[in-house]
Amino acid sequence: MKTMKGTPAVSELRQRAEEELGIAAGSAELSSEMSPEKMKELIHELQVHQIELKMQNHELRRIQEELEKTRDRYSHLYDFSPVGYVTFTEKGIIDEANLHLASMLGVERSTLVGKPFSRFVLRDDQDTFYKLRRRLLETDESRASELRLVKKDGHAFFANLQCMVVRSGGDGSRSIRGAVSDITERRRIADALQEARNGLELQVAERTKELSYEKELLRTILDHIPVMICLFDPDGEVKVVNSHYADIVGWEAEKGENTGPAEAPKPDPAILEASRPHMPHGEQGWEDFILRTKHGGKLETSWANIRLSDGSLIAIGIDISERKRADEKNRLYLKRLERSNKELQDFVFAASHDLQEPLRKIHSFGDLLIMEFNDFISEEGRDYLARMQDAAARMRNLINSLLAYSRVTTHRRPILQVDLGEAASEALSNLSVLIKETKGSVQVGELPTVGGDRVQMIQLFQNLMGNALKFHKKGKSPRVQVYAREIREEGSDKADAYEICVEDDGIGFDEAYLSRIFSPFKKLHGRGEYEGAGIGLAICMKIAERHHGRITATSSPGEGAIFMVTLPRKIRDKMFEEAGPG
Repeated sequence: MKTMKGTPAVSELRQRAEEELGIAAGSAELSSEMSPEKMKELIHELQVHQIELKMQNHELRRIQEELEKTRDRYSHLYDFSPVGYVTFTEKGIIDEANLHLASMLGVERSTLVGKPFSRFVLRDDQDTFYKLRRRLLETDESRASELRLVKKDGHAFFANLQCMVVRSGGDGSRSIRGAVSDITERRRIADALQEARNGLELQVAERTKELSYEKELLRTILDHIPVMICLFDPDGEVKVVNSHYADIVGWEAEKGENTGPAEAPKPDPAILEASRPHMPHGEQGWEDFILRTKHGGKLETSWANIRLSDGSLIAIGIDISERKRADEKNRLYLKRLERSNKELQDFVFAASHDLQEPLRKIHSFGDLLIMEFNDFISEEGRDYLARMQDAAARMRNLINSLLAYSRVTTHRRPILQVDLGEAASEALSNLSVLIKETKGSVQVGELPTVGGDRVQMIQLFQNLMGNALKFHKKGKSPRVQVYAREIREEGSDKADAYEICVEDDGIGFDEAYLSRIFSPFKKLHGRGEYEGAGIGLAICMKIAERHHGRITATSSPGEGAIFMVTLPRKIRDKMFEEAGPG
């Protein structure tokens, strides 16, 4: 061992001093034989060495203090580390353990030393510990294992045991050092993640199964639905077509994937130009155009497009060839029907006009016969003439009624705002004679203003109030009331329509005959009981329908009747014009 600054070792100095002083041999002659200079030199050297020894002792004390501080820091780190440290022999007997391990196991550190580490390993995991220890001793390599340790109170926790073999001393003896970490929370999280992963995998499997079923279901629907369906990608290329499209157009399904609905092998350029802007980029809504088939045929089709969120587009098409043919047939039929109706109207007008003249002559000649030859005609002959005159009058009445019925739809007038109160007043003026004859009374309440034909509204009121006055009970003056009720949609603050009511206290009728009373020339009473041709209520129904309204009634025999006409508050010109034939 060398001293500081290269000074000789203590043993060497001592030996030299003994040799110089002769102490080892106990020679007394040393002092007498040593010269004063030699003695002085030796004393000086001893003094210097003494000072060096003091300095060396001071340095040793400083180093010792630093070692003690380092040992204290190591001890604190060792004991209070968040990891449990343990040293045990090759046989597993604990030699040393830190405070954290003792705290993890819930025991005092002093009670750990000398005990087998396996005592703190759960019985089911002890085999794992023995295998770890054996492998460590066989390979001298660091190894780790997860096992469950048991606390003093019996509770077990998951721990990670990281171990290494340490050799100590010159005899080659070995010990095992280990670091113990509590991984219970990590294992709990791992188990939860695994459970979540298993659940997610199950959900994915179930969802995959559902998607597979939905895909099969969608494909089945696509291939069996009786419409043509094409799916375009955002670039306008056809990706999917269904079987109905392939059957209609004449393509095999797999070939149709690259062929649009308007793209046959050699499509008509005009058809292609007309359909291409509509098919890949059109908005929702139906549009008709001609589709060219693979074999050169033409189909009348109608398509609607639905844009998806990714820019793709679903085109839905139907074959409307039959509908187009039916529409053409209906158009031709309606044209013929309109022509026939016009001819019929012309015939009715002409026939009624032409029949008026013979009737006038019959009536005139009958009057002449009665006035000039009354004395020469027998009683029976006069009866025949009276019946003839009566028949002619009824015939004129029927012709006039027929003309009035036909004029409801043939005599169009512009739509006006009609004050129904004024229309009812004018109708009452026209019925003044009948009111006087029947000694009846008509009370008209407040009536609204609606859009329609003023003349027909007057006729409507005149027919309804005339019937109410005419069909009164014998010996009792009729009483008639006219009023209106509003009809509103739920949540609306304005009336959308009005119900006009004409109520009487007359003879009434059985509601079983309700549909019959609105038919032309259908009467519930004999010809001699009440005058009229049975056309008045039919005209009322015609007027109501032409104004996009309706008429009905409620009654019972002997209890009077209420006739109710529903009229919209407003009516569009086109609707009004379309109410009658062209």
